[in-house]
Amino acid sequence: MNMERKFGIVGMVASLVLASAIGASAATVSVEANAPESWGQVETTATTTLSSGASWNIAPATVNDSVNGQYKSPFDPANADNGVNVPSGQQVSGWEDLDYFTVGSPSPNNVPSPAILDLGGEKTILSLLWGSVDLYNAIQLRLGGGVIHTVSGQDVFDKGGEPAASGAALVRISGAGPFDEVRFFSNFAVSDEKDVPAFEFSNVIASVPLPAGGWLLITALGGMAALRRRRKAA
Repeated sequence: MNMERKFGIVGMVASLVLASAIGASAATVSVEANAPESWGQVETTATTTLSSGASWNIAPATVNDSVNGQYKSPFDPANADNGVNVPSGQQVSGWEDLDYFTVGSPSPNNVPSPAILDLGGEKTILSLLWGSVDLYNAIQLRLGGGVIHTVSGQDVFDKGGEPAASGAALVRISGAGPFDEVRFFSNFAVSDEKDVPAFEFSNVIASVPLPAGGWLLITALGGMAALRRRRKAA
């Protein structure tokens, strides 16, 4: 077998292994941190900045501060530490001015569910700061118009998210396979289909990290390429 053909076959195998590593596992929902710790793990100067290539097909409202009975900022220190006010030394400075997204909030900022985010390509991991988690809030991952996976407020609670009276959970969703659209519901599974206020969120990041096995493959392929060059030089 000539060397060029051998490398072509190796490349095909590498692609298959990488695709399998990305899409084979069941979906995993993890709560990386709750407020106030979660605030230190997001970029507060980019709370409404989207991942490269992403854009809203149906945009949520963009607001700041908190309005009683309408929406609560993910950075609001009131009752944010599992029902306890966060002391001033642990609060985010100027939190009242930080923009964030909300869907299903009452007038005058009402945007009905769902907000729809087009990612501009396939991604495999989604992370976001999920504010004041409610049972009826949900995120739906889609690919080519079909539903891949749905994460509800209950799923976030099950993984250690704190209740709606609290601040915000930094949530990471992975392992569901590739998706190219994300839908944000404030009213998921509510029988009358009316919006229930509200689903507040910020720092939405969708990505495609290289699996650990992929790095091993790349290292191995790099070593083979180096060996090939040495043989030619000899």
